[in-house]
Amino acid sequence: MLHAVQSGEVEIGVFDASVATNSVTTMPFRKHRLVLLVPTDHPLGRLREVTFREALAYPFVCLPPERPMQHFLEDLARRNARSIKTRVRAPSFNAMIELVAEKAGIAVLPEIALNPGAHEMKVSQVPIADAWAKRELRICVRNLDALSVHAQQLLAYLAPDTGSSQYRKLQ
Repeated sequence: MLHAVQSGEVEIGVFDASVATNSVTTMPFRKHRLVLLVPTDHPLGRLREVTFREALAYPFVCLPPERPMQHFLEDLARRNARSIKTRVRAPSFNAMIELVAEKAGIAVLPEIALNPGAHEMKVSQVPIADAWAKRELRICVRNLDALSVHAQQLLAYLAPDTGSSQYRKLQ
């Protein structure tokens, strides 16, 4: 999404704050945590927390390859000199949850994506011990002064407390 804002394809984007940025204005959006979702009887489900490297020993339910989060996880696997054993791809977090409940594999997803119904399914969430699992998301715009009225309204809705002191111009 950051590239789409930088190139002018879109006016507003959300990106992981750990990504290097270039010539955009950013502001805080939210913090979230990635967790490992496993079937309730899975060996990793008994752990207090797990590293991504440990999880890579098992087959995964993954997002489609073009999704930014999937790129992120595959990059992490490569940095651990491993690859993700993709058993099946799911189009959404909800579909991932259902497939994990059916024992198709394990999955990494944002904790916030676990809808209330997920707790009734036969799945367990395990905190990921790696520091990267705690993420800060930021909103980015190319030019605050050039935002359309609709984009200004969306920005006001997404980040209502964005006073000028919270904007950060990155070069």
